[in-house]
Amino acid sequence: MQTLCERSLPQSRKAIAGIFSMEDCETDIRYVFPRWFVTKAQNAITQFRNGLAVDCGEDVVGVRVPRFSIYMLKDINTMGRWHCVMENLEKAEEAANWAVNMVTKRISVPAELSNGVSDDTDEREHAIKRMMLRGGRSTLFGSLPYASLLSLCGNRWADDACMGHGLALLQREHRQIGIIDPIFHRFQARKDKLRHVSTGDPFNTANSFVLLALHVDNSHWWGVVFDFRQQSRSITVFDPLQAPKSKYYSMCDVLLRDLFGGMCKLMTIKKETKSRQSDVASCGVMMLMFFECYLRGIEMPRKPSPVLLRFMRLRYLLKCIP
Repeated sequence: MQTLCERSLPQSRKAIAGIFSMEDCETDIRYVFPRWFVTKAQNAITQFRNGLAVDCGEDVVGVRVPRFSIYMLKDINTMGRWHCVMENLEKAEEAANWAVNMVTKRISVPAELSNGVSDDTDEREHAIKRMMLRGGRSTLFGSLPYASLLSLCGNRWADDACMGHGLALLQREHRQIGIIDPIFHRFQARKDKLRHVSTGDPFNTANSFVLLALHVDNSHWWGVVFDFRQQSRSITVFDPLQAPKSKYYSMCDVLLRDLFGGMCKLMTIKKETKSRQSDVASCGVMMLMFFECYLRGIEMPRKPSPVLLRFMRLRYLLKCIP
């Protein structure tokens, strides 16, 4: 796939959607269009199909590209997949370099959180390079793409699927743990949220803990632990930012009482306020660290340094790779 060339196009080049026969279309395609134009062509086809009284189907729809040719939707989509693969390969190469160049000695890490990262840099590199970028792990939430783990690298914001990987890891490593699909927050209707919350039966009476990765304000991860042990019986919420007069606590409280009102009445709601993220993008890894510390019964680092957060990013990445 790397031998394909990318044809340059002016930003003004049009993508004219329509119904075409295979005979009209280019079939010997040995190049790809730029990513922005592929998206433009896909959007044009979608708008064209939405405007039809009866959908024509994918096999006869395409785009005319002036001064080039006509391309079927399947070929445009193939170009889109090529770009996705190449972007993931580039990210994987960056991740391998990041893992190799990270110095892990003399980092102050709690003993319980220090496993999973080899001192052998070649071993780290090989682990990332053998990651199945087009594959996924089967979980209670469905298949989660391994490529999403790359959002743990550097200073990136960890996405929904990446958080799903982290939750699945904690469930594998600890007993009697229920986990909730992070994607539930994407749904608007309360009934849809509740349906996804119940996936995998997290509140089964056999579970002592339930972990909720809560997405608030569209860009910030929170952690919530439901502790059903007889001596605890509590709901602990954690805002990695710990911002003074944070609006996030009230947003979290509203959501918890809406979806879990019965439990909120019966259990004590507490705040974890001892630890705070040192940057703007590590709320995801801070949330995973909060969950793990709670499950292990240890205190979170009070002031996790950027070096420690980088180590924890690498640790969760490597531990999630099969």
